[in-house]
Amino acid sequence: MYIIVYFLLIPAVLMARGTERTNQLHREAQLALTKGDINEGIAIYEKIIKQNKNQAEYYWLLDDVLKQLLQNNKRIELLQKLSNNKKANSPEQTKEKLGLAYFDAGNYDSAMLIFNQLKQTRAIKRYISNCEKAKVIRNNPIDITITSMGENINTMYDNIWPGITADNETFSFTVVEGKTNPFTNPYAIQEDIYQSTKQDECWQKGKRLSAPINTADNEGSQHFSADGRYMFFVGCNRKEGKGSCDIYYSIKNGDSYSAPINPGEPLNTIYWESTPSFSACGKFLYFSSNRPGSIGGKDIWRCEINILPSGQLTFFNAQNMGDPINTSFDEMAPFIHPDNIHLYFSSNGHPGLGGFDVFQAKKDTLEAWNTISNMGYPINTFGDEIGFIISSSGEKAYLSSNQHIDIDNQHLNRMIYEITLPHSLRPETMQTVKGVVIDNKTNQPLQANIEIFDTHSQKTISRTTSDNKTGTFTAIIPQKSQVGMFVKKDQYLVYSEQIDSTSSDFYTIKLEKIEKGRSFVLRNIYFDFDSAELLSNSYAELHRLLEFLQSNPTLNITLIGHTDNFGNKEYNRSLSIQRARSVYNYLLKKGIDKSRLQFEGKGADMPIEDNNTDFGRSRNRRIEFVIH
Repeated sequence: MYIIVYFLLIPAVLMARGTERTNQLHREAQLALTKGDINEGIAIYEKIIKQNKNQAEYYWLLDDVLKQLLQNNKRIELLQKLSNNKKANSPEQTKEKLGLAYFDAGNYDSAMLIFNQLKQTRAIKRYISNCEKAKVIRNNPIDITITSMGENINTMYDNIWPGITADNETFSFTVVEGKTNPFTNPYAIQEDIYQSTKQDECWQKGKRLSAPINTADNEGSQHFSADGRYMFFVGCNRKEGKGSCDIYYSIKNGDSYSAPINPGEPLNTIYWESTPSFSACGKFLYFSSNRPGSIGGKDIWRCEINILPSGQLTFFNAQNMGDPINTSFDEMAPFIHPDNIHLYFSSNGHPGLGGFDVFQAKKDTLEAWNTISNMGYPINTFGDEIGFIISSSGEKAYLSSNQHIDIDNQHLNRMIYEITLPHSLRPETMQTVKGVVIDNKTNQPLQANIEIFDTHSQKTISRTTSDNKTGTFTAIIPQKSQVGMFVKKDQYLVYSEQIDSTSSDFYTIKLEKIEKGRSFVLRNIYFDFDSAELLSNSYAELHRLLEFLQSNPTLNITLIGHTDNFGNKEYNRSLSIQRARSVYNYLLKKGIDKSRLQFEGKGADMPIEDNNTDFGRSRNRRIEFVIH
């Protein structure tokens, strides 16, 4: 699962050419590196080079070591020396590596000078183009502050894949235990998921999650759903796995997670699947895979999702995200922001500063991902930036990077950083809505499906299920939007509410069982003043009402219109009848049998709130649905 694994293996050609003494020195250098004796390993490679001055491949081995340590100036010195050696073999390859070393050091002019001296292959032309674009990025830095998450999050090992819940109360990350430098033997490491909670605005010491999430094998690349109810993660080498690494999910109820669930195909295949990210709208899981159909080595894919009444998920229609997101190289670690508009991912195929850079894709008005942009310097560096995520508010971002490797001070592990984003880089501001769902008679908590939708665009913003032990839920809404909430559960009447995106109200939702005489009100049906014509922002809720009636084909209802007390009694009664008729006609046109529907109007005779306030009058203007 750990993406960027580095382990030096001596090429077969060198084994054939080299003396046994040289090959033994290589093995000693490799062993020193895996033990963490970096300087010793470098010294041994320098000794090998001294004994094989004209053999370019040994220089290249040391170049690979220095590249992993971000020691780019030392690489330039090494490769420049080799390039000046007229007796050395493979001068063109050496010059190409020298150009790449200049590129990784941020010296783009020198890199282009080298590349322009070489045969203009497709790869060389790409290097030149990348230099030109990287130069623009590097010369226009973003004014931001990047700080380490500190020792409560970062350990002495590699720390990767940050994750955060929408309420900013829980932070998760993967620790690659045993990996203290880029050359640690992969068989000596163990990946586990850790979690931290916030107290007095400070992240507490991260703790390793217990079974059944973590096992003796590798787990990581975790991602919380926006509401914190689902944890997706990657498990490797499990008996029930389809491939080497599969995506699992676990549902949180109360204080514990369910046993991990492997959804199987089409999400998981015999190939590699990793880095999941669940959309707040509940419709898609984004992930990376190297399965057939990929454009490059690793690509960004997504699966469609259906949330069952039990809270379990079904996956279908796995699709490659295609151009312009994926390239012929590697794209991974997608993160879909709760606004469902901005997608972030890491790539070494799009023009960047070196290694893996973070990029942003943005949907246009036609739902296409047409805009791809580099997140800029110093978010991106000459190292590898992976696992980029942004809080629901858009203010804070987090990523894992090796950008501050310091060989002299023995700081060789990847760390997680926090970034305060400028307004120009922030996605849409989202906030949380919390509540609880209970039975109206027993007050017992209920597991129900909650959907938040934009009443104007009719698009789903957030879908979740309430906790089956506590009934609590968290949903995500954009600030300054008119949104509605629709709650449903089998054998219960639906519940509807208008959501005030500027408040932090806690919603107590009391569901009533479907029984004759019971009623419910849809709060997101709108009419113009003094009019019975349905406004377009009513259709999102009416569509959900239609689904409810279709799924309960034996249910018969009476639609009752109500008004506030403005106007005389006869006028209000007439208006209430006309408005009830409008909804009645809508349902008839959508295929609901006429025998199941009745309508009438009560005018202002049955207020449920005080008509002396704006709020009270708004609650009294309603369409009530009574079971008969």
